[in-house]
Amino acid sequence: MFLGAKKPPTKTVKVAVKKDQKNPQTDAKGLKNKSSQAPLRKTGSGQNLAVRRVASPASSVASASKSQQFNNLAPPQRNLKRKLGSPAFQQFSSDSDSNEEDAEVLSNKRPRSSSETAVDNTTDYKRQPFKVEAVEDIDDKNELILRCADVIDEYYKDYKSAFDDVTDTPMIKLQFPSNYRSERYKLLIPKESRKYEPISDVVATIDMICKHYLPEGYVTKQLEGLAPAGNTADLNFKLVSAARQRSAQKFTEAVELFNRILKGAMVDGVVASTITDQKSIDIKLVECILNQIYWRTVLPDQKLLAKYENGTSEIYGEILPIFGHEIFKLTGLRSDHVFIDLGSGVGNLALQAALEFGCESWGIEQMKNPASLARKQVKEFNARCKRWSIKPGKVTLLEGDFLASPEIDAAIPRADVIVINNKAFLPELNAAIALKLLDAPEGCRIVSLKSFAPDNWELKSFRLHDTRNVLRSVKKQYWSRCVSWSDEGGDYYIATKDTSQLRKFDEQENSKRR
Repeated sequence: MFLGAKKPPTKTVKVAVKKDQKNPQTDAKGLKNKSSQAPLRKTGSGQNLAVRRVASPASSVASASKSQQFNNLAPPQRNLKRKLGSPAFQQFSSDSDSNEEDAEVLSNKRPRSSSETAVDNTTDYKRQPFKVEAVEDIDDKNELILRCADVIDEYYKDYKSAFDDVTDTPMIKLQFPSNYRSERYKLLIPKESRKYEPISDVVATIDMICKHYLPEGYVTKQLEGLAPAGNTADLNFKLVSAARQRSAQKFTEAVELFNRILKGAMVDGVVASTITDQKSIDIKLVECILNQIYWRTVLPDQKLLAKYENGTSEIYGEILPIFGHEIFKLTGLRSDHVFIDLGSGVGNLALQAALEFGCESWGIEQMKNPASLARKQVKEFNARCKRWSIKPGKVTLLEGDFLASPEIDAAIPRADVIVINNKAFLPELNAAIALKLLDAPEGCRIVSLKSFAPDNWELKSFRLHDTRNVLRSVKKQYWSRCVSWSDEGGDYYIATKDTSQLRKFDEQENSKRR
């Protein structure tokens, strides 16, 4: 059941069961015993990582009624090869129980990490991620965003009507938790599943604002004063119900109600007081913002990312936000750190590091198409963060060869965390990267999908100058649905630049010669 809806009454039937027939893996209520299952992986916000597969609203239009197209308000797909739901959005379904069961099954498919040990992940007290800019400091003209309405206008032929009670395309204005102007949304639904979905965007945005920018219970209290008597249902419930009923009037009224509540909270200082003392940004909010940027800049031209030559090192693939979150936590990324993504694609990981942890973030990509889309993303990123009253770290995304970039050469000696998605890199390129990593500072964490040092690597006197002698590597496993090129889990490696063992070995060898 979704958001406040009451389950229909059920009839209880008592059935006698012999004691010796009890399943040892179930409890007295017939539910699976938690101790007999692998626990669900949790995100930073505590939400289950497992995401239920949902059918696209457009996938069965011919056989389904119009109202059934809203049974699942699912996000568009990032994946180039598979139709996978993004963890950024809650899947709106009238069957929450089956959602939980599916999540249980999926949890048993995912490999566990070989080691969950991490560096110090205490609160980053230096960081102040949120700041509401005063009205007089706002510069809307120079901080333009790609509005939903602009995206729909450009790709209008790919969309169709979402509501039955209007003939024209309904348009709303959605207020963000800042003093910047609202964003215009045109409420249509895509004809294909892998397109931007404005209605899902609106619902998710309002949900994130209510959860992270307003005190708990604030919206409910305001609804009691603003909504008509007997019509104080959960705001999210109102939106989803209106979408499923294909009622533009009800959907627009719910959005306008939200705008009134948020604007009042801005004027009264409620938003500012709620976010002032927060030292971190929840991963679900991070995903929501990154998705908004991606859908407006990359998704419309996603076909360009499939243009690469197989059998070379120039093959495109994305590390998805939930995997990036785990990498950042395990490497102890902080706001005073420097992050580098070598082979950064459209810049997703570099943007996430700057947004989620506020660090200085670098990325470099050699392929023309991803690098071009990365420039669009970083422009939208800076403007959209202001709409969310967030102060990200500085992001620099470059186009070029990371082995021959003066900017990257200067950044590596300052780096605290370096990520290299070298899954498809040829051996000679990996060898060249290993040499480049010698310039990284002591203690730098280097994350890769192929190890730069074998598991059984040992120091030997005849190879003292081998680059692998200064990389202390730990093998880990990522979960399913963490990368764009596969639905399965896999291995990755966190290496630490550590010259202490080499120095000690060298001293021992020298003492033997004396």
